[in-house]
Amino acid sequence: MRSLFSSLLLLALVSSANAESIFETWVIDRNGNLLQPSATTTFQSLDVGYDGALWGLGVDGSVYTPTGFLSIPTISGSIREVTARDFNTAWVTTETNDTWVIDRNGNLLQPSATTTFQSLDVGYDGALWGLGVDGSVYTPTGFLSIPTISGSIREVTARDFNTAWVTTERFVSVPESSSIYLLLFGLLGLFGVARRKV
Repeated sequence: MRSLFSSLLLLALVSSANAESIFETWVIDRNGNLLQPSATTTFQSLDVGYDGALWGLGVDGSVYTPTGFLSIPTISGSIREVTARDFNTAWVTTETNDTWVIDRNGNLLQPSATTTFQSLDVGYDGALWGLGVDGSVYTPTGFLSIPTISGSIREVTARDFNTAWVTTERFVSVPESSSIYLLLFGLLGLFGVARRKV
């Protein structure tokens, strides 16, 4: 019996060791109908420019442009995000928070930005918004600190030159159940002492 159990456990371990993630990309409409089967090339993420041009980041770290996949050796560090502007231009953000402007042929149009970004987003009119590594919001007119927002900003989603959505995260302390019980027993103890004195 022990030998059978050991064999099954070993088989389960071998099976789980061979598991891997598979990335697929599908095109669907707003009703959930599949318009196009899974893409032959796998993506980590996709982004659409304000003119409808599709850009993306391949699972191998290559950049997908409207004209095909490119490897961009002139950018140091692994690429974390590709933000599409239009058919010709996109921003590339690396794991070290450097930001580059590239064209559809992979040429660097602008050196790394002096301010580093966690993420960027483009509105339907081409306006660039972003989230700085210091938590500030990048607007089309520059960086802003927004003290009236509670919690840390996780994402900035551009609508247009004038408007964006900001998603935040804040942590609320919730007492552990053991703390609640200790407080309850403490109050009951005080109540018992008070009753005895009366």
